[in-house]
Amino acid sequence: MDLRLLALCDSMRRLLEALKRWPFDVAIGIVLIAMLTISFIVTRHYVPPARLGSGVSANSPYTTERWWADKKSQIASIRSVLENDWNGTDFNGSKLAGFIVIGSYSPLTGDAYTGHLSLRLHRGDRVLFRSGPTIKRQTITIKGQPRGRFSTALPLAPDWTILEFTNSHLPQVFTAVFEDAGPGWGEWSAVALSLPRT
Repeated sequence: MDLRLLALCDSMRRLLEALKRWPFDVAIGIVLIAMLTISFIVTRHYVPPARLGSGVSANSPYTTERWWADKKSQIASIRSVLENDWNGTDFNGSKLAGFIVIGSYSPLTGDAYTGHLSLRLHRGDRVLFRSGPTIKRQTITIKGQPRGRFSTALPLAPDWTILEFTNSHLPQVFTAVFEDAGPGWGEWSAVALSLPRT
């Protein structure tokens, strides 16, 4: 059964229990039920995030892992940037200690901004990534590799997620190109790279 439907049923059950215990205006209860129903209808197109610990597909150039702030030293450096025409941030305007956030979301243009970010990486490097809720036109390509060798899909990542580039078919050194080709609502991507050690 759909998890959202279970959550809706559980919420309604709790509401009915509260109505029985504490009499109050029935109109308020009806409004709450209507709000829950509307929430369920609005979120019917929700796409769950990629499972952590796995890539989006078998030929993905990376695997995903939950990120914790204590993993700073394991993230690729800002020196990895070859080309950047995103020049924005993520939707939240994240300020992460020890990192620089580069994203395709702009407070001025919102989700409409498009472009790409190229990183020079080594096999085994890790990059922090997050995305907006619409990822259809958010892609990654490994420059110089035959078409179809690697999946171009990026994961739905509402929170900062580690992309670890460990696929054994990756060259030892490669260029990963993150692209935002979607100007629509919720179409943005961001990466966070560590500041160089002094």
